[in-house]
Amino acid sequence: MAAGLDQAQLYVEPDDGSGPIVQFISSARQSLDVAMYLLSDKDVIAALESAEKRGVKVRMMLEEHPYETGSGNKAVEAQLRVAKILTNWSPGTFALSHDKYAVADNRTAQIGRASCRERV
Repeated sequence: MAAGLDQAQLYVEPDDGSGPIVQFISSARQSLDVAMYLLSDKDVIAALESAEKRGVKVRMMLEEHPYETGSGNKAVEAQLRVAKILTNWSPGTFALSHDKYAVADNRTAQIGRASCRERV
């Protein structure tokens, strides 16, 4: 393990489903900082709303214009704002911000990455 790293777990998406992500969100007690390229999973959205309702300070950063997604994150951004979740668009520093991470209580992180499958 790396210095300061107590443990690590590997989840493979989409095979493992949203369960590990929902469980991570549910583990937050005080704060949850999330950055997501495209947020569309209803269970993840519900978990974020539930965290806010139980008093977790949830802050969300979304890509405003995900590539070829129509309206992208606009509807979910509005839904999160209604749920009192502080939501911002990714800074325009990059053409696309392809982040996928969450930090719970400033001590535990879940990091995702895009996967590419070779076409046959």
